[in-house]
Amino acid sequence: DPKKQLILMAPHPIYKHLDAYFFRNTIEKANERMLKAILLCPEAQFVIKLHPGDTHDEYYETWRQKNNLENRVAIVKNYDSLKLAKAADFLVVYLSTYAIDGFALNKNVICINDDLSSSLKDEYDEFREFDIFYKSYDEKELVEAIRSLQKNPKIQKGRWQEAGKECLNQGGVSAT
Repeated sequence: DPKKQLILMAPHPIYKHLDAYFFRNTIEKANERMLKAILLCPEAQFVIKLHPGDTHDEYYETWRQKNNLENRVAIVKNYDSLKLAKAADFLVVYLSTYAIDGFALNKNVICINDDLSSSLKDEYDEFREFDIFYKSYDEKELVEAIRSLQKNPKIQKGRWQEAGKECLNQGGVSAT
C-alpha cells in the first residue's frame, strides 16, 4: 500500500551454532520485540530483512502466516540491503551495522537495546557520542519510537550534522 510507511526491520541472525551459547535467549527476546511491535503498529508496512546467514527463515514465515500478515509484512533474505534501506522510511535494528547504513542514507534508525547490546563494544560505538540513533529498551519504547517516527520521519535526533561530518566525512576535509 503506497499510503503506508515502509519500516525496515533487521533482526540479529540466529545461527545453528549459537544453540549452545548463553546469549541466544537474549537475541531471541530482542527479535521477538520487533515482531510484537509489528503486530502493535497495523498502520505501517514492514520488511523483515534477514541476515544471509540466519537459519530461521521458516520461523519468520510461520509467524507471518499465523498472524495473517502476508499483505503487510515481507520477509527478505537475499536482496540488496542498501536498496531496501533506501526504500524504507526508517529502520529498526538489533546489534547490526545496518544502523550505520541507514544513517548514511539519511534515514532514522531505532536500535533495540538490552544488557547484551549495551555491554558490547560494537561497530557503531563512534556514533554514540552524537546520540543519533533512537534507543528502545522494551516493547513499549519500541512502539512509541515507531509511532513517533511515523508521525514525522524527518526528525533527526541528536547531533546529526556533526555525526555526518565526523563519522561519514560529509563536508569533511577535501583531498586536494
